Amino acid sequence: DLAEVWGCAVHPTEQIFATSGADMCVRLWQESKMVAVSQQLPFDATAVDWSSCGKFLAVGDRNGDCTIMDAKNLQVLGSSKSTLSGKKVAWVEDIKWSPDSTRIAFGSHGGNSKLNFVTVNAQGKPTKSEHSKVAISSALICLDWSQDG
Repeated sequence: DLAEVWGCAVHPTEQIFATSGADMCVRLWQESKMVAVSQQLPFDATAVDWSSCGKFLAVGDRNGDCTIMDAKNLQVLGSSKSTLSGKKVAWVEDIKWSPDSTRIAFGSHGGNSKLNFVTVNAQGKPTKSEHSKVAISSALICLDWSQDG
């Protein structure tokens, strides 16, 4: 039985991409060949993004959480909960690394969601979590960073 793919991100410099999906795993691919698969996460992986330095993956899940992985071996380095974590409509629709690979932004599907931010150290470990002061009246389905932060 095949699971749905919900997220896809390309490596910033190499010919490789990552997918996330309903099987609760992250997979790395070269063209049409799978080259690695993570251990199962606690929840369906709904979004994925590659850091601009190429060392880390950020994964959003069905529970509204953010997981940070080492992009080489897909080991979990840390995680952070959203403001809606654990609620039925909390799944992460989109997740993005900042251009300097020091922060992650993500948002949830549920109404009145907030934009969540995670600060990450050079080893990929989360060091600080915060959220926007303004609630979004609908699902956050797409986001991006400006080059100047």
